[in-house]
Amino acid sequence: MPGAGGSSFGRRRVLVGVVGLVGAGVCAGQAGAEGPGSGLVEPVVTTVQDWQGVARVLGREGKLDDDRVYRVAFPRTDLRVSSFGFTLNPNLGLGTYVSFMRYADQRTMLMGDMMVTETELQRTLDALGSHGIGRTSVHKHLLAHHPPLWWIHLHALDPDPVTLARGLLEALRVAGPLPLLPVDPPARRGIDLDTEGIEAALGTRGKGVDVFKATFFRKGTITLHDRLLPRKTGGVTALTFQPVGGGRAVINGEFAMVAGEVQGVMDAVRRHGIDVVSLHSHMLMDEPRMFFLHFWAAGDAVQLARGLRAGVDLMDVDTRPGGESPTGAPPGVRP
Repeated sequence: MPGAGGSSFGRRRVLVGVVGLVGAGVCAGQAGAEGPGSGLVEPVVTTVQDWQGVARVLGREGKLDDDRVYRVAFPRTDLRVSSFGFTLNPNLGLGTYVSFMRYADQRTMLMGDMMVTETELQRTLDALGSHGIGRTSVHKHLLAHHPPLWWIHLHALDPDPVTLARGLLEALRVAGPLPLLPVDPPARRGIDLDTEGIEAALGTRGKGVDVFKATFFRKGTITLHDRLLPRKTGGVTALTFQPVGGGRAVINGEFAMVAGEVQGVMDAVRRHGIDVVSLHSHMLMDEPRMFFLHFWAAGDAVQLARGLRAGVDLMDVDTRPGGESPTGAPPGVRP
């Protein structure tokens, strides 16, 4: 009967909503319940057009990586952040950076982190929770800095990506003034660093405008609950250089490690004069369990790059320039 059919559909919608909240990091998902063969749900290919609803809500266009990860950035251009006497560029990870991924079961995952001031922290945590966005880690990425800052890592799952975007927007509004829309940089804007020397020391390519960033992707796969994570979301080692003049740079970023790599990487960077900022997890139910080592140093950029590479050499990462996949598919996603 029409009435009975409508009631059944309503119950299914309620069930999906409940599962979405559970996926926000409160407890384990239904591993093995979905997906072909392995029981893992895989991310699907999308286009920029698929994310126009998210872009309209957030007031800016994101960028699509590997056809599976839609990234949106909100650098905190309203703050003047300094550390050890250096004024830091917002592109040194100072802001909110989130990824949206669509999965084969038609649900969307939100992952990322928000940088907030200490006075904004508690009300931002409350706002995220009230919109079903899980708070999976709270920590610092810098040492002696002003103003006092904290980073909140996020995770949520929902059938409707626009619902996730609206919840994120409300949390951004609670945290502080919404950052201005990013301005497209000049086409040929240089970086005052020996970028070729840095790339040679790291053994990979980098890119950037105001800062220079190189990344390494882990081999194998990383899962979260019952979902396979694309390579650019679960275990990325990101190394960022901000020029400070005379071939010198301040460096900040993170190594993404499994437990057996932590001590060796920490010792390697310390031997090269690189300070450890923090060691923590970003996710709650990842497999293998990932740990992130944040670092800081100031000095000759090429020498610092050699020190960072010493840590990379102790990890199971793809060290080919750019981390290309020989199959043409992103590592961590079966072709």
